[in-house]
Amino acid sequence: MPTADIQAHQRYIVPYETWLQSMRIVPRA
Repeated sequence: MPTADIQAHQRYIVPYETWLQSMRIVPRA
């Protein structure tokens, strides 16, 4: 079921990338 894989990717990987970006932005600010 690739759909479940995509949902898991969007649910975990995307928020993780957003968190990484905020972690990179916060020390700069």
